[in-house]
Amino acid sequence: MTVKRKISLFVFLLAIILTLAVGTQTFAKNVKYHKNLGKYLFLYKNKSPIYFPFKILVWQKFAKKVPKAMDDAYTNMANELLALTRFPNVTVYPNSLPMLLEQIVITSDLYLDLNHDRKLEDAYEFVAKHKKPMIAFDNTCYENLSEISYEGIYPSSIPEKMVDAIRSYMR
Repeated sequence: MTVKRKISLFVFLLAIILTLAVGTQTFAKNVKYHKNLGKYLFLYKNKSPIYFPFKILVWQKFAKKVPKAMDDAYTNMANELLALTRFPNVTVYPNSLPMLLEQIVITSDLYLDLNHDRKLEDAYEFVAKHKKPMIAFDNTCYENLSEISYEGIYPSSIPEKMVDAIRSYMR
């Protein structure tokens, strides 16, 4: 087996494990970390239990009792946003765990607050902590943040204004 093939196999297996981990954490959060989920690996920030990545496979038995939580575990990001991955310069991170989310924020130049709902509250904490600029449309601003938290708020009816702002950050 060539080195290139070994690396590809490793990346593929890592992707599967990470996908299962994300689904596991999303499901656990949506059922409010119910005691029937069993023992967790550790507590993140002494409050959020982190479960073994393959637990979601065991939790399939809960699918009939909490179908919405199970659906959210599999589809926690809008299809429209996922469709953007066809562009080579776009990366999306569906269902990101807080630990991974902070790393994403650290390596980013700009945070785009584009979700209408299912806001990632941890993201706002990390954006502030690492002093990253954040922009949004007028209809996607997080209601729990003041307008001064944003570098810019752009009219959703004129998305070109946000595109211009993003371009200015790329210079």
